[in-house]
Order: sequence, then structure tokens, then C-alpha cells
Amino acid sequence: MTSSRAVVVVALLHVAVSLADAQAADPNGALKVADVLSVREFLDRGQVDLSPDGRHVAFALRDPIRVASMQRGRRGYFSTSGVPVSLEGSDIHVTEVLTSQTRDITQPVRSTSSSPTWSPD
Repeated sequence: MTSSRAVVVVALLHVAVSLADAQAADPNGALKVADVLSVREFLDRGQVDLSPDGRHVAFALRDPIRVASMQRGRRGYFSTSGVPVSLEGSDIHVTEVLTSQTRDITQPVRSTSSSPTWSPD
């Protein structure tokens, strides 16, 4: 499997797991509105990066509920700190390719993080 296919597979797996977790909350399988709104999304034109050893994938996910609270009543293309509003509310996640275990490496800080890149060392 090529590295770009591995990235896509891991990304889709992450979304599927997020939806499965939301469905597990209701034994009937019905999704609640709050569950649907809390599903995180990939950034538009967001960078996904495979680690040099191919064992991990780093990517940014955006929390729509956090985005709504950050952008309330504001207009324009940039936040007051200069961050493009399209990146606000995003965190960096790392998924281990073989186990599909994902963790948010930007917790507990709730700022805006995007465009993960692996260091060559």
C-alpha cells in the first residue's frame, strides 16, 4: 500500500471510529443532534503527514462546536491573533498506523494548531 493510500485509510478509519463512538451512546443506534455536531472534521486543504518510519500519521481535526464559540459575532478572514478563521478550533492528532490508536497531542491546550510536519531527526 502506498503512503498516500495509508494516510487516506487511517483518516477514514478515524472518522468511522468517531461516528461509532457517537452511535454507541444510544442503544437504538440513533444519532443525537449534539453527537452529529460534535463530529470533528478535517481542515480544508489540511496537511496530512506520514512519519519518516511510516508508523504514524499526523493530521489536524477541527471541532465545529469550539469553532462556533470562537467565531461568535465576528466577521472577516482572520482572527484577532492573525490565524485564518478556516483554521480556528483545530488540533493536531497522531494515529499509529498498525493499531489505529489516535491521540490529540495538543491537549489540554485549546488553541489553534494546524499543518503538522515531522522533524527529520
